[in-house]
Amino acid sequence: MIKIKDLIGIIPIRIGLSCLTLGVLLCGYLLFGKPLNSSSAEPVLFEVPKNSTISHLSKELHRKGLISFPLTFKLFVRVTGLGKRVRAGFYYLPPRNSVVEMAFKLSTGKMATQTV
Repeated sequence: MIKIKDLIGIIPIRIGLSCLTLGVLLCGYLLFGKPLNSSSAEPVLFEVPKNSTISHLSKELHRKGLISFPLTFKLFVRVTGLGKRVRAGFYYLPPRNSVVEMAFKLSTGKMATQTV
């Protein structure tokens, strides 16, 4: 028969493992989750103004429906150092990108070009 004294040591471990699992799942969703409100598959022309901040870019990307989580984008770009590599210009950005994909597109992607 299982006694309550025996369960007291197991319960905090199970609670801790459950919290850790939920935390990992939440981080994965925030970083790799796709925007839910983007029904269009057409690329969006997005401008990165000169001297714009990562905070401003994250708000604009969210406003245009290109990312779902502006704070996650801002933190990811700052932690990885990709914010220093984002250059001013126009970019064709497909909707339905995760925060990680969008950060890499803005830091390593090609800018939009116009033929004359």
